[in-house]
Amino acid sequence: MAIKRIKTDGYGNATEQYKEPKAKPKLYTEPVKIRDYRLNRERYFWNKYPEQRAEIEEGVKEMKQNWETQDKRG
Repeated sequence: MAIKRIKTDGYGNATEQYKEPKAKPKLYTEPVKIRDYRLNRERYFWNKYPEQRAEIEEGVKEMKQNWETQDKRG
């Protein structure tokens, strides 16, 4: 790592506080347990309400696309 120069007042007293660089926070990835729960819930509604199957299938496709992007990031 490069040497950090801290500005002083000429007598060795720092005029600015040194801030250490922070690590980037980890991006959120949905746990597998929650993913399975959401899919099972959608399966239940898919069986219970056949008239809404098209909407449910669209929602599941969106969920899966979001999961793919989460997996690619992390």
